[in-house]
Formats: sequence, C-alpha cells, structure tokens
Amino acid sequence: MHIPDKSYKLVLSSSMESRELEFMDVSMDQIGKSILAMVQRGKQIYQKTRRPVKVILYSSANGEYKRFSSWNFGVKQK
Repeated sequence: MHIPDKSYKLVLSSSMESRELEFMDVSMDQIGKSILAMVQRGKQIYQKTRRPVKVILYSSANGEYKRFSSWNFGVKQK
C-alpha cells in the first residue's frame, strides 16, 4: 500500500545513541521494516545498558509533525 502526500519521522532516543529517519512518499512495507529495525535496536540498547530508550513515530500530512505512535523500554510511566 502506497501513501502519497504523507511523511513520517522515526526517532530513537537514548543516552547511548540517537537516530532519526524521515520518510516521504513511501510504501507502508518500507515504513514497517524501518519501524521494526528501529524498535529492535532500541530493545538491544536497553538490554545492554538498562537505561531508558524511546522510539517515536511522528506523522505529517501538512508539514507539521504529530506523535503517531511510540515504543518505550525502561521508561517509567507517570
């Protein structure tokens, strides 16, 4: 499935490393594979360091990014 005119930003944030990927005009399959790889990397970092890791997916249809989904490892809930 192809999603035109929509962009996504995938961010990994931890004390050990940070990564950011931006997608524009790509298939859901490509986005899904990237999300899976980033979440797996976040889990590896957490298992190795036991420090909090966040992976956040933002979406935008008009140029303004909004949080779409997130995966947290070792992050205390408020």
